[in-house]
Amino acid sequence: MLQGGTAVFTVLAGPNHPLVPLAYRWIRGGAAFVTSSVPWLVLSNVQASASIRCAITNLATGLGGVNSTTVQLTVLPDFDGDGMADLWEIQYGFNTNSLADSLLDSDGDGMSNRDEYVAGTNPTDSSSLLKLSLTTTNSGVLEFTAQTNVAYRVQYRTNLTTAPWNTVTDLAPQSVVRPVQVNTPKPPPERERYYQVIVPPLVIP
Repeated sequence: MLQGGTAVFTVLAGPNHPLVPLAYRWIRGGAAFVTSSVPWLVLSNVQASASIRCAITNLATGLGGVNSTTVQLTVLPDFDGDGMADLWEIQYGFNTNSLADSLLDSDGDGMSNRDEYVAGTNPTDSSSLLKLSLTTTNSGVLEFTAQTNVAYRVQYRTNLTTAPWNTVTDLAPQSVVRPVQVNTPKPPPERERYYQVIVPPLVIP
């Protein structure tokens, strides 16, 4: 995650009995950080990498509790706070001390440099972009190229002004670049239907 961002951790444990409720002791970098009655931890304005685990306790477990797996929170420096990691900016020849280059479209493909960073595409290659299109063989199938370690959400709405976006499907991150195809109703049940693919925002409990 980027320096200054928000990280959310969740843990699943049970049963959480009303007479013997569970408590969640979050441990950051080997030291107890916070204890709560809810199974999630939200860290805001994160500045440094750290290891995170959770000890789940109740009267049955004793003070030591049952420990979750330890996960590593990795924070990438973002000196100018433009929403792009410094190492990524250096890789593509951008200025790590300028907010302006995040708004530029360096390869002219219609995506800003920051949008390319979020989507995992190459901001110097106009053929590398997050674009949803119909397949050439079936007008009821949408396709796009998914990048590594990026989650996606395909949505639709029934007009371009007031209708809300509805989720068609969510796609979990994978470790390889891959083509993705999504089936849609043909014909659609509404008179109009518009689609988009996005990198979904972080959901905070």
